[in-house]
Amino acid sequence: MDEDKKFALHENFLLFLLVAVGILLIISGQLLPHGMPHELVTTLGGLGEAFFIAGALGFIVDKGLKTALAKDAISFWVGWEVTPALREAVKEIIRLPCVRHEFTVHYTIERCENPKGFVRLSSVTRFCVENMTAKSQTYEFQSRVEPSKFDAVNAAGLKNATLEMSQSPTQNASYSSVMVEPKEIAGVLVRTVPVKLAGHAKQWFHTRREQYFPENFFAVLDFLAPACEGATVKVTPNPAFKIQVRFGADPDPGPEAGNELDSNEWVHKGVLLPGQHVRIQWTPRP
Repeated sequence: MDEDKKFALHENFLLFLLVAVGILLIISGQLLPHGMPHELVTTLGGLGEAFFIAGALGFIVDKGLKTALAKDAISFWVGWEVTPALREAVKEIIRLPCVRHEFTVHYTIERCENPKGFVRLSSVTRFCVENMTAKSQTYEFQSRVEPSKFDAVNAAGLKNATLEMSQSPTQNASYSSVMVEPKEIAGVLVRTVPVKLAGHAKQWFHTRREQYFPENFFAVLDFLAPACEGATVKVTPNPAFKIQVRFGADPDPGPEAGNELDSNEWVHKGVLLPGQHVRIQWTPRP
C-alpha cells in the first residue's frame, strides 16, 4: 500500500473517531443525572456537537475544496492575493520535512609558501538535521567543492577538496566517517550520502574542506536544503588579515557590506533558505 492510501485511511479513521466521540458526548450529556451541574452538561453537549460537526465536515468536504481552501490560506495569511508561482514556491519551502539547526562553520586563513600571494582557506562545518515528521525521511548529506580556477594554484599541485564527511547520532558522540567518491556535476565536485532519519529523529553532521584563493579575495558558502534556523561563522584569529562576513539573508546596501568590528564570530539568528549563502572576505592588513 502506498503512502497516499495509508494517509487517507489514517485520516478517515481519525474523522470516524471524531464523529463517534461526538455522539458519545452528546448522549452522555443527555443521560447525566438531573442533579449534575448545568455547566458540565452544557460543556459535554457542546464538545460533542463540535466533534461531530468537525468529523462530519471532514467526510463531506471533497478533496478539491480542501485543496482550494489550502491555496487561499496563503493569500489570507499574507493579506493580499499571491501569484500562483509564488504560492507554489512558498508551499515547497514550508513542506520540507526536515530542518537544519545549530549550523556552525569555522574558517582558518593561512598564507601559502607556494604559490606566493595565495591563502589556504580551511573550513569545518557542523550542524544538526531534524526530521519534523512522524515518518522516516531521507536526507541527502552533501559536500560541494568547485575546482580551483587559478593557474598558479593548479601549477603548484594544490587542489580544492572535501577532506572529511562524518555523522553522529548526538552532538557529543564520536563521528563516523561516511566519505564517498565525488561526482562532477556542472563543473562542481559533489559528494552525496543518503541518510535515513527516523520519525522525529535528529542527526549531527560534520565536514572539513580545504580551498585556495588569492590573499585579497572572498569565498561563498551556499546553503543547501533543508532550511537552516540560524547560523554562526567563526574565524581563527589572524592579525595579518581583516575579515568581513555577510549572510545572504541580511539586508545591505551593497555587495561588499559586512561586519567591520574586530570580532572573530558572526551570528545570524534568522532562517536561511536553500540558495542563500554566507560570504567571507579577507583583506591583508597594511
